[in-house]
Amino acid sequence: MIKYAKRFLCLLLVAGLLCGCGRSHIKSSYIKEGIELLAGLGEGLVEGLVNAWTSDEEDDDYIDVNFSRADNELTEQANQVYEALKEKDIESIKKVFAPCTAKKYDLDKEIKKLFKKIEGNVISIGEASGWTTGYAHDAEKGYLYVDSEEKLKNITTDEGKSYCMTLFGYYSNSQSKDKVGISFLYVSEGKTENVNHEVYEIGGSEQ
Repeated sequence: MIKYAKRFLCLLLVAGLLCGCGRSHIKSSYIKEGIELLAGLGEGLVEGLVNAWTSDEEDDDYIDVNFSRADNELTEQANQVYEALKEKDIESIKKVFAPCTAKKYDLDKEIKKLFKKIEGNVISIGEASGWTTGYAHDAEKGYLYVDSEEKLKNITTDEGKSYCMTLFGYYSNSQSKDKVGISFLYVSEGKTENVNHEVYEIGGSEQ
């Protein structure tokens, strides 16, 4: 949108300059004056017009987010975490964490502890879902960051236990790619999230 607006303004400016001397019979003096006028505008303006018409650099830097697609991707990731819980697959769970969180915590050790805290083997889940929860937007740069949340409700085990898992993080972050991913995983006992019955957490709630 920015690209086309810039090009439209360029056309208006150039058309305005040309229309000022546009006649069926243009005198040579008019042509000379027109050339001198354009020269008087300076090379900077001419270069600016060319750049505005040809450059897509600003558009390349603009961060856009399809929130519907983002929510679908986060839901799919929540389902993958559920499958990893069933299989006790440490590597697959590690992949969802943000690089900065992986550097700060020993995820192999933390995830092993998580498996031990969940009594029994995971056999089913009530629902796995994901969605974007908040963002910061700049008119020139687009979305500076988009928060994410994923939830696995009513995780049941073969020992009759129920748990709820919530994962917080960034879906996108133009200021730090190392922060993209999950920064905080929280597990509570029960079919839905219950802060009074915490089982285990990985990472930090601050983003």
